[in-house]
Amino acid sequence: MSSEQTICMFRTFQTRRTILAAMLLTQLAALPGIAHAKPRAPRVLFICQFGSVKSAISRELFRRRAAERGIAVTAFSRGIHPESHLDPHLRERLAGQGIDPARDGQHQLSRRDLHRADYTVLLDRLPPALRGHNLRDWTDLGSFNQSYDTEEPRVKARIDQLLDEIAARPR
Repeated sequence: MSSEQTICMFRTFQTRRTILAAMLLTQLAALPGIAHAKPRAPRVLFICQFGSVKSAISRELFRRRAAERGIAVTAFSRGIHPESHLDPHLRERLAGQGIDPARDGQHQLSRRDLHRADYTVLLDRLPPALRGHNLRDWTDLGSFNQSYDTEEPRVKARIDQLLDEIAARPR
C-alpha cells in the first residue's frame, strides 16, 4: 500500500468517526433531560416552632410571590414541635385571600430537611442539636396570630429580598 493510499484511508476513517460522533451527539440531544436539562429549582425551607402559623403562612406567601414573578422554586415548611396554633379568625382571613397554611400538612423538622434545603428561613431558633446552612434569620417577626396586619408587609418585603437573591443567582 502506498503512502497516498494510507493517507486516504486515514482521512476516510477520520471523516467517518467525526460523522458518527456528530450523529451520536444529535441522538443524545434528542433524549429528554439530557441536552435541555433545566437547573433544579432552589429549595427553600421555612421553620417555626409549631409549623402551623409563621412558617406555613410564609411558605404560601413565598410560593404565591415566586409564581407572580415567574421564579421557579420549591418551598416547604416544618415545625420544631408541630402543633396546630392558627387562630380561627386569621384562618378565615387567609382563606379569603386564597391562602391555606394547612395545604401541605404539618411536618416535624428533620436533619434531612435541613440538608436538602438550599435556603433555610428561621422564624424561630433551631434547637442546638440541629444545624442549617445558608440561613436567613427572620426570628424578629412578631406573632402572626396577634399582629398579622403589622407582620404581613414585613414578611412580604423579606420574601421579595430572598426572591431577588434567588433570581440573581447563576444558573
